[in-house]
Amino acid sequence: GIGITALIQSSSAFTGILQALSSTGAITFGTAIPVIMGQNIGTCITALLSSIGAEVNAKRAAIIHLIFNVIGTALFLCVFYLGNAFLHYTFLNDTVNAVNIAIIHTTFNIATTVMLYPFADHLVKLSQKLIVDKKAPVEVDAIDQDLRLLEPRLLDRPDFAVQQAYSVLCQMMKLTTQEFEETALLIEQYTPERHEKIEWMERQVDRYEDALQDYSVKISKASLSDNDAHKLTVLMYSLNDIERVSDYGINLADQVLKSVESPQRFSLLATRELKVYTDAVKEIVQNSYTALESLSYDKAIQIEPLEECIDEINQTLSHRHIDRLQNGECSAMNGPIIIEMFNSLERIADHCSNIGISVIQYTTQKYLAHEYQSHIDKS
Repeated sequence: GIGITALIQSSSAFTGILQALSSTGAITFGTAIPVIMGQNIGTCITALLSSIGAEVNAKRAAIIHLIFNVIGTALFLCVFYLGNAFLHYTFLNDTVNAVNIAIIHTTFNIATTVMLYPFADHLVKLSQKLIVDKKAPVEVDAIDQDLRLLEPRLLDRPDFAVQQAYSVLCQMMKLTTQEFEETALLIEQYTPERHEKIEWMERQVDRYEDALQDYSVKISKASLSDNDAHKLTVLMYSLNDIERVSDYGINLADQVLKSVESPQRFSLLATRELKVYTDAVKEIVQNSYTALESLSYDKAIQIEPLEECIDEINQTLSHRHIDRLQNGECSAMNGPIIIEMFNSLERIADHCSNIGISVIQYTTQKYLAHEYQSHIDKS
């Protein structure tokens, strides 16, 4: 059981072979049980081979898989044959069929999981003793932790790779949302520390973009289901929009610095209007993040009306500011600064609208596909 399963690297395939052989009537329970136990150990070869050249935790995962099945097999056989020594199972000489093989296989795996699950922490500690990390521990930041999800080995499973990439995209959007919230606070009260934090956040967003762009191109070369292809499209279209939102956040921060360094200050009315504008954009950025994370049509459909409202705010406030400049109520020195801030806020809203449209297209296509399938089923 161990040898053949290791050779063909598939316990499922060997189980199918064993079930086919059982139809001849030549295989008994007494023969099948040890072979099935061996299959569960032999199937570990796949994980062990995959761990070659991988990082330490991947090797530990593979060794846990092996330990789990070896201990499970040992316990199962001890209990089974100890019981046979006292009870003398008469069915061991009976012919086994395909259903019996499936039941034995399933029973073993469920029983082993129930028995060993409480000892999960001990299995981890044992794997750490068997596979020692000889390298000095490297401090990993949160971004690196996220980017590790973009594992090249997962490209062989493009459906899973798409899901991992989309999770990282949502983390990128979350960071961009936090960056804009920091920018909004900076507009209210400038501090060099907050400005530096925003610059740092923007650089991390760029790290996300570079990694996701490269990974998504690789995924796109694989064969994808319609749903995964649509999801990857959302990812690729939204990626640039999220990065641009982050860039405009930096532009806003730079304009705030210019206003602070200027000898003239914004008028009280201009400051209030800028606060209204910033709050509206903060809302659309948050809505875009929520819609993207949940892939919710109901959330996404709320973005476009808000973007249109922001366009109106932009026009109204720009005209008011120009009127104040003409009337001498605001400093001409600060005029270009606040207009540039208005434009950046308006562009952020535009990119959020693009994200909302991508989500709407995805959910609509999914809905149409579901409706089509329902129609086919009824036909």
